[in-house]
Amino acid sequence: GSGSLGAKEFACGAVRNLSIATDNKRKIVSAGVIAPLKQLLSEKELGTRAQENICGAFWNLGINGENQLALFDADIIPNLLDLLASTTATQTCKEFAGGSFRAMAVNQANKQRLFEKEDVMPAMRALLNQQNHMKGQEQAAACMWNLSVASTNQVPMFKLGIMDELIFVLKNDLATKMTKEYVTGIVRALGNNTENRVPMFRSGVALPLIELLKGTNVKAQEQACAALWNFGVADDNQIALFRYGVVPAMLELLTSTIATPGSKEFVAGCFRALSVSEENRLPLYKAGVCPAMFSLTSTGNANGRENARKVLFNMCLNSTCRAHIKRLGVTAASINWTDAF
Repeated sequence: GSGSLGAKEFACGAVRNLSIATDNKRKIVSAGVIAPLKQLLSEKELGTRAQENICGAFWNLGINGENQLALFDADIIPNLLDLLASTTATQTCKEFAGGSFRAMAVNQANKQRLFEKEDVMPAMRALLNQQNHMKGQEQAAACMWNLSVASTNQVPMFKLGIMDELIFVLKNDLATKMTKEYVTGIVRALGNNTENRVPMFRSGVALPLIELLKGTNVKAQEQACAALWNFGVADDNQIALFRYGVVPAMLELLTSTIATPGSKEFVAGCFRALSVSEENRLPLYKAGVCPAMFSLTSTGNANGRENARKVLFNMCLNSTCRAHIKRLGVTAASINWTDAF
């Protein structure tokens, strides 16, 4: 349009402010605002404040599920990618651009389409690697987590070679709690795919995950426990998991006052996976897993109680463990043990 740069900045700011309200999000998009905002972003003389306002508006609008599809279909991605690659765009602008990608990636129909856009993952990885831009890192990690949940993306995402940068974030004391939560979510999601479990584990990601179990970031701990459970299902990973100290770290977490019911459920899931193998049962018994699982059969959430019962059932397949478990007061019926107990 022909308005002054100042007028455009204020107009974009008005759209951004109006887009905060939930009731306005669909109405604004239905009014046709995306196309002129996209056009403004392509204007080279546009000021940085106006850029921030447009990206902030896109992020706000993208919180609505229908708008996530509309934003993608309006082809705003090249404009956002240009800003992320720009040396003059502000950190706030890049944060909001990352937030726009994060929002679009929430929508199930967008996950594969976004991932397949040639420059989206490189842009998110570049933003994740900007160590001096913590809020941008959070948005990139959240976007990548949203994309990693789609099963069709999990193998190709791992094959991009992203493990080193994920591990770096997990080890980085400067990374925010939310960034670490999102990164552990990515590791958990990628590990849902059986093809990924062994090569991911060999990248060395288990050690920083185990370190997270010893901290206070409860949401990251929950994701880490689930990721370690995924890794524990693969036979090839189990010996190394023991060597890395996953069992004492998880037992310590079970006694923590901050551990979530989900974390405890996933700890029991990991022990369930490990206890399938006969060679693991005595080491688990000697580490003190049986009393912890017996306690969880009455204190855990529904899935945690079920996992704990399965651990005890598996452990009872070993005669030494079975004698100990009987002394704890476990009954055959409580763990669905049908043979003579």
